[in-house]
Amino acid sequence: MTPRLLGTKRGKFLVSIPVIVAASSTLLLMDEYSAGKVTSAAMPVITALVAFLAFKVYQMQRGTPFMGIGLVFVLSFTLFSGGWIWWTVASEILGQELSVSIADALWLGGYVLIFGGLVDVMRKAGARPSNDILATELAFWVPMSLLLEYTVHATLTADLTVLEKVVYSAYPVLDSMIITLLIVLGWLNRKGVLEDYWMFLAVAVGFWTVGDLVYGVSSAFEIYFEGSVADMFFMCSYSLLAVGFGLTLSGRQRFPYLVPTVEKTPGKPVPQSLEPKKTYIVYGQDPRRAYDLVVKALGAGLEGLIVARKNPVAVKAEYGLVNTNVLWVSTTSGKDSVSPANLGILTDAVVRFVEHGKDTIVFLDCFESLVTYNDFRKAELVVDHLKDLVAERKSRLVIAVDSRVLSDREAALLEKGAIVLQEEGAQRTLEK
Repeated sequence: MTPRLLGTKRGKFLVSIPVIVAASSTLLLMDEYSAGKVTSAAMPVITALVAFLAFKVYQMQRGTPFMGIGLVFVLSFTLFSGGWIWWTVASEILGQELSVSIADALWLGGYVLIFGGLVDVMRKAGARPSNDILATELAFWVPMSLLLEYTVHATLTADLTVLEKVVYSAYPVLDSMIITLLIVLGWLNRKGVLEDYWMFLAVAVGFWTVGDLVYGVSSAFEIYFEGSVADMFFMCSYSLLAVGFGLTLSGRQRFPYLVPTVEKTPGKPVPQSLEPKKTYIVYGQDPRRAYDLVVKALGAGLEGLIVARKNPVAVKAEYGLVNTNVLWVSTTSGKDSVSPANLGILTDAVVRFVEHGKDTIVFLDCFESLVTYNDFRKAELVVDHLKDLVAERKSRLVIAVDSRVLSDREAALLEKGAIVLQEEGAQRTLEK
């Protein structure tokens, strides 16, 4: 693993996998009694931590158009945590011998919520599966179908009640369905660029799928005990989720220095050509005209944030900026960079900046990159959200766009509610 990858959230997550596996494997070195006690004590704590971190991620998403899946995670992981807490209370405190219990109802409820949330995300993406996706799904389902056949057959033919057979069979089936959706989201929604958010979840679901397969078989043959191999995989899964959500939070909070600051305070009032609460679309193959408008506004005393495709150092040097905040939309990791695939992080940074400012201007010189790494619908969703944001507050939004990359329909959607500056300098306003 290269040093450059190690410095990213993805690299840190990948490094955590063998560490967590090694730590969880210590269960297998313990006797059955000790392993059971450790599992009963650790799992409620780990799952409660995951539920708490999921809630913090949801809080971070409330100012963005991507909060729906965050709410699903909060509810589902709260149910998972509740299941493990009930399991520990019933088995360790009340001394009950558990087979199918309230814990299973809570766990299965969490599975169904996650599945429904991912289906909704995939439906909104509106993309058609490509040959790459179909090949990946086939590569997954060939071995998975064999594992499911063995697990479900072992469960159905075991000496169990009908309810136990149904519940124990449901876990691996739901797991495989969730992974199927994660594959589609990873390839379709990001066009080959798997956002860290989904990678964390996919790896964790992979671990708990193995755990459910082992649990189903061992329960069918009545050899399961707390602290066994199944629980080791469950512990790995939730520990990885805690690390993933933690890294997601750190990523969304990595721009605390974006403090609204004026470029310079004019000695006397300067006429302001950009009205507050308005969005401006500036068409042109070269964004310089848009930059000239923004720099003039900054000279009038506005607090600025520029989100650009160019390195912040180059932007500041070219336009003589000192105090203005500049974010770099790039796949290159760095203090001032944000991936164009991470729309949630990007939107959150802009929202925080505007909310903390008094008289701000936001300039997007990256719309084409957002479309390339996502799709037009998602990029336009971000723009619509920011239009509403600046309309509610004393702010302005300026977007530089190369009209050649847009169809007539896409241009009409982007221009809705905005003041449009054509390449030849004409203006027109399209009302919502």
